[in-house]
Amino acid sequence: MKEKIIAEDFIKILKGEFYNSTHEYSKFYKESPDSEPRVYINNVHIMDNVNLTDEFAYPMTINIGNSVFQGDFWVRNALIKVLMLNHCNFRKSLFFYDCEISNLNIIEVQVSYQLCFRSIICSDRLFIFGEKKFFLILDNSELNHVSISCQKIEGIAITGDKTLINRLIIGNKVRDTKINISNVIINNLFFSGVYNEANLIEIINTKLHCIYFNDFYNSGKMIWRNIKILNRSKKISNITLTEFFDKKDVTEKDKSELLNKNKKIENYQNELLKNISKLSFNNIVLGNTEFKNVELELFESITIIDTELTTVKLFNSTLPTRNVKGNQNSLYEIFNDLYSVAKKQNNKRDEVEYYRASQDSLLKSLLSKGWYKNVPSIISLFVSYLYSNFGTRWIQSFFWILFFGALFFLFMNLSTTYDIDLSLKEESINTFKNLTAYYIQYLNPTHKISFMDNYNSNISRSTWFVFFDYSGRILISIGIFELIRSFRKYVRK
Repeated sequence: MKEKIIAEDFIKILKGEFYNSTHEYSKFYKESPDSEPRVYINNVHIMDNVNLTDEFAYPMTINIGNSVFQGDFWVRNALIKVLMLNHCNFRKSLFFYDCEISNLNIIEVQVSYQLCFRSIICSDRLFIFGEKKFFLILDNSELNHVSISCQKIEGIAITGDKTLINRLIIGNKVRDTKINISNVIINNLFFSGVYNEANLIEIINTKLHCIYFNDFYNSGKMIWRNIKILNRSKKISNITLTEFFDKKDVTEKDKSELLNKNKKIENYQNELLKNISKLSFNNIVLGNTEFKNVELELFESITIIDTELTTVKLFNSTLPTRNVKGNQNSLYEIFNDLYSVAKKQNNKRDEVEYYRASQDSLLKSLLSKGWYKNVPSIISLFVSYLYSNFGTRWIQSFFWILFFGALFFLFMNLSTTYDIDLSLKEESINTFKNLTAYYIQYLNPTHKISFMDNYNSNISRSTWFVFFDYSGRILISIGIFELIRSFRKYVRK
């Protein structure tokens, strides 16, 4: 049976005004001799609205559990060190406005209307977990670490151009909900878990530094639109330089070196962390996901492992193929998926690039499994890579045609008794001109075997001449095929 109290007495208990008094509610206030003072409030029923205003400054831990709040619960212009809400029922709404809280844990809490954070500062952690229903709003706030894992949450709205979140984790129990993230800055964004057909996730007009997908399966719809990628993470303003140094265990020597560089304070964090923008896909199925005007190519590090991207749609967004980390076999499947997507969209530019990347990953995958097991496939792929970078560079093919043509034409002539004079005499120069003419004829793979007999009789009867002639023809023919293929890379079917 929950004890019924009014909001006025509830606030007095929080302030510790009943400590060491004879009031019947003094039992709620406890102070442990070997740790910091704490307030524990359990099994109470507050009958009216609770309003914690700027008069409320509490540098201790508040733990409220198994309680019912009949009216709205407001926290405005308050300063709280740690607030823990466990298994509470808010019959109306729970509001946090213009307040500063170091650590806030909301566990298995039911809010009938809204759980709203507006213009708050949370320097440590905001943790929201449970299976109760409510609608979450986070607006124009600065938060260091936010973790949301609520199975029955009705919706999440994270908005406001003043919102800055260092680390946002949307966990594996968020289902049947709509998530909207817009016009905010997030240094590190994490998604994980299973999202069913009823889910709609929208990330719009947002600046991000790092994005991580881990064990993520999406059956709903996810939209990324107008996303800017930050090359350096934004600093949370409420963390001082001294606190940052202490948290990172920076030595006095390093502090001195950094401070002597006369840089702006906001640059010190990047100086120490040397953080780079990252995109990570690890064991995910993106499903019906749309990237539109997303600067994916600006990520400095991309890791892709065991990921399926067959139904991803890219509009004015290109997933880069260079310097991508991951298992080569997995990368082959991923780039092959993106190749299929680009082909369906008739995006020739991306189609060509993703095909090249998939073939390159396949070659590396076969080599890593033991080259002797896949010799025919490796030779085929390597030849295509050598001649044209898998059908993407015609100038490379042209070079190898001229190179192999000249090399085997030289071998052909050196293999006979015919003596080539390389001096600068007039006769030698004429000989060079004649040989150049025959070299040009040799570049035609359909030339006759006796095409030089008029110049040097019976030369075509030499075994080595014939061997080098046909060997060169094969390599030149491959080069011509790759040249035509590469030249037509944007118009070929």
